Amino acid sequence: MNKLGSLLLISSLSMVSVYAEEMHLEEHASENNFYVSTKAIYSLGASVEEEAVTLKGSSGGGLGIDVGYKLGAGFSVELDVAYVEANIVEKDKITLEERTVKGSFTTSSLDVAYIHHVTHELEAFIKGGYEYEFEKINDLDVDTTNSGLVYAVGIEYELNHTSAIALEYEGTTIKGPRGSIASLGYVYSF
Repeated sequence: MNKLGSLLLISSLSMVSVYAEEMHLEEHASENNFYVSTKAIYSLGASVEEEAVTLKGSSGGGLGIDVGYKLGAGFSVELDVAYVEANIVEKDKITLEERTVKGSFTTSSLDVAYIHHVTHELEAFIKGGYEYEFEKINDLDVDTTNSGLVYAVGIEYELNHTSAIALEYEGTTIKGPRGSIASLGYVYSF
C-alpha cells in the first residue's frame, strides 16, 4: 500500500507539473498575440537561364520586417516585407562575355506559420504562404513583378517574456537571381 501511495503521489505531482507548464506557455502566448520581427537578410543567389543570357545572382544583403498575430494552437498569420540588393552576373551564351550589374528585390508575402515549443525558451517553426516579388535591374532594363509560393523553417530563442532572436531559412517557387534567403532577426511580442 505504501508503494502504491508513493506511486500515486509521484504521478499526481508529475501531472500537476506538466499541466502548470502548459498553462504557463498558454498564459504567455495569450498575453502577447501580436509580434514584430526585424531582420537582417542574406540572399544566397541563384542562376536563371534566359534565351540569350544566363543571370547568376551572387550573395546579397538586405532588411526585412514581419508583422504577425498568434491565432492559438501554435498557428499565426504574418505579413512579411523584405528588401535585398545583390550583384548579378549576366553571361552571354554566344560570346561568353560577362558583366556584373546590381539588382534589387522587394518582396511582400502573406504567410501562415506553425510554432512548436521545443523547450520553454526554444521554438521551431515552419511557414508557408504566397509572395510577390518586385525585381529591378536597371542596367538590364528589367522591372518585373513575379509571384509564387514561399516556405520557411527556423528557430526562435526567447530572451524574455517579450523578446526573442530568430534564425530563418526561406525558399520560394519564384525563379530569379535572388534565390533563397537566410535571416537573423529580433522579435518583439506585445
